[in-house]
Amino acid sequence: MLRGIAIYMPYSSLTFTDCGSTTFLPKVVNVNPSPLVTGQTGLVEIEGITHNVFESGEASIQISVGGFPLTTQSVDICKTTACPISAEEAFDIKYNVAIPSFAPKGNYGLHITVKDQTGNEVGCLDVKTEVN
Repeated sequence: MLRGIAIYMPYSSLTFTDCGSTTFLPKVVNVNPSPLVTGQTGLVEIEGITHNVFESGEASIQISVGGFPLTTQSVDICKTTACPISAEEAFDIKYNVAIPSFAPKGNYGLHITVKDQTGNEVGCLDVKTEVN
């Protein structure tokens, strides 16, 4: 499993940690723009591999500031990448995240969970980034 990977992004830093992925393993996470901007939509992109066949599923992103949940958004993974994803095949999930206009500037957390076609959680990652 991936733990404590840091990626330098222009204008701000972004880090992510795997928080319990079993078969859906992220390798790269990008946020654009970086930093995210209040009142605008940003793009979260997750690249990685899956150890099992992934026929369909859902990604859920909980956005928090200062440890307090701000909003939760979900997306059908097969609307963002071609499904099914074969075992050991790379995936690239692109997900639009709306940052509410009332959101304060500062350090944010994105808690992302991925569920497969049976509803089982197969991936989890925590992303730390900024909102301006």
